[in-house]
Amino acid sequence: MYLSGEVDLDPHCERSLEPLGGNRLNADVVVVGGGPAGRRAANESATAGLRVILISRSTVPGSFATQFGVPLRPLDARVTLLPSHAAAGVYREGHVVLAAPIAPTLPATLIVTNRLILATGRRSCPPLVPGHDLPGVVDAHAALQLAAQIGASLGPTVVLGTGGQTLVAQILAQSGATVIATGQIASLTRVNGRNRVQSVEFDGRRVDCRTLVHVGPWITDPSLGFQASAAGVLRLARAAATPAHMDVVGSAAEGDESPQVGELQALRGTAVCPCMDVTVGELLSHIEAGETHIEVLKRATSCGMGPCQGFPCWELMRAVVQRASGGKAGYDRPSHRPPRRGITVEQAAGLDGFLEVE
Repeated sequence: MYLSGEVDLDPHCERSLEPLGGNRLNADVVVVGGGPAGRRAANESATAGLRVILISRSTVPGSFATQFGVPLRPLDARVTLLPSHAAAGVYREGHVVLAAPIAPTLPATLIVTNRLILATGRRSCPPLVPGHDLPGVVDAHAALQLAAQIGASLGPTVVLGTGGQTLVAQILAQSGATVIATGQIASLTRVNGRNRVQSVEFDGRRVDCRTLVHVGPWITDPSLGFQASAAGVLRLARAAATPAHMDVVGSAAEGDESPQVGELQALRGTAVCPCMDVTVGELLSHIEAGETHIEVLKRATSCGMGPCQGFPCWELMRAVVQRASGGKAGYDRPSHRPPRRGITVEQAAGLDGFLEVE
């Protein structure tokens, strides 16, 4: 039997219908991110005799830094590692962390902690130009992973960024990718193609390619920090001060670069949020009618309410509002509610009763 074409309830199916279950752990310190800063924070806490749990999306923590040639210190054996897990959300001012495994068939883990350290790094934000959402436009992280797996199958590749594009191009080439051009992301004006990238226009020229890699602008995903600092019910608002028991370390603490946004009127048909079909023109229609509040625009358009859960769509939306308002609006944030990352109903149900209701 099928419900809505999604769930197989055939009694003869091989998969057991037994509850998945879940895990609850207690810690003195939870570190999110296994790069250089996360490892340093975890090791220092373990050396101080604290119970430390490190959450890493990678199977081997720090794999992105390793691809860039950044040396990583060994992780202290006393640190409890949750690899291939995403910090899906934080609750109760950062004292409760939900860790969801990347594999949907594994149970989720609820961690009660005294201290939270965010070492989540920064992510490359795609440029807001026509064609930026075409298949073949990828960020540096995804490009390095793809190159390690398929190399030359990336096809002719252009790498544009805010300073690290030369290094990324070198690493891609070593993996077998064919890098034909590099340059500044600020010079990009258009990505051409119908069902995939066919060419890009930058520095006043057109270059035929199959893949465009953006290496910056680098922006911190603020969701976990927002959740730990937020107050309110109907609309979460970030508190003025970061909780004393939460720290942000590494590149995540270095601040954000400004998103690359083209001329707004030429972008009216360009998607800000491809998942929810929100265009620059739709945002401009609200802004021209006098609405510039980011939370209201989010709810009116559903921008960022798809699988991405706001990144990078809300950053691009804020940039559009700032540009359209002449810098007078667009600096507030929408509500970053947990769970931030994907978690199945079965994983969530497995945590039932693990935490007392307040």
